[in-house]
Amino acid sequence: MRLFILVLSGFLATTLTACSPPTAIGVDPALSPQERDRIQTDAPRPEIAPAEQLRSTTLSFTVNVPVAFMADWFGSVPLQDMIEATDAIPQVVQTQLLTEAWAGAGARRRILLENGDTALEDILVDDLPRSFRYIAWNYTTDAAQFVEYGVGEFSMAPTGDTRTRVTWTYAFKPRGLLGRVFIGRFVETTWSDWMQGAAQAMSEHAEAAYAEQVAP
Repeated sequence: MRLFILVLSGFLATTLTACSPPTAIGVDPALSPQERDRIQTDAPRPEIAPAEQLRSTTLSFTVNVPVAFMADWFGSVPLQDMIEATDAIPQVVQTQLLTEAWAGAGARRRILLENGDTALEDILVDDLPRSFRYIAWNYTTDAAQFVEYGVGEFSMAPTGDTRTRVTWTYAFKPRGLLGRVFIGRFVETTWSDWMQGAAQAMSEHAEAAYAEQVAP
C-alpha cells in the first residue's frame, strides 16, 4: 500500500471550523480535466521539514509471507483493495496516475475518496524491501487547515523463510498552532487506530494471496 494519505474530514467537522483550508492546487471546477492534470502534474511538491517539526508515529507488524513476496505484493495491489474506511477516514475509491507509472522516485498520482475529496501522492524513495517513502499533500479536505502534508515510510525485513516484519512510520507537518495542538491528539487516537486496522487488512490480504500462490 502507498500510502497512504491523511483524510480527516468527518473528524474535523466536529472539532475546529473557524479557519478555512488553503485552496488546493488544480481543483478549480472551471478547469478542464486536461488542464487539471497538467497543473497537478507540474506543481512542485512541498519541501519536507526536519524531523523535529513533524509529528510521527510508528507501527510494526508481522506478515506470514516471505519478504520478497511481501515487497512484490505491496507494489502491485491497488490502494483501494488494501485498506478499509473508518468512521473518521473515508475509503479510497480510485487512484489516477499523473506520471507514466506508480514506480520510482518522482512518480505521482491523484487519490480519490468516497466523500469526493482528493489529494496528491508522490514517491520519494522506492527501494523495497529496504524502504518505500512517500508524501501525501494538496488535500481538498478540511484537514488542510491543520496539516500541510503527511510523509509515510515502509520497510521490510525477513524474520524467517516465510515471515516478514513490516515497519510503518507516518509523520504529519502541522499547519500553525491549531495544527500542532490538533495533530498531536489525532495521531495518538484516530490515526493510530486506523493504522492498526490497515496493518491487519494488509496482513490478511497478503497472506491470502500467498496461500493462493503456493496452493497445489
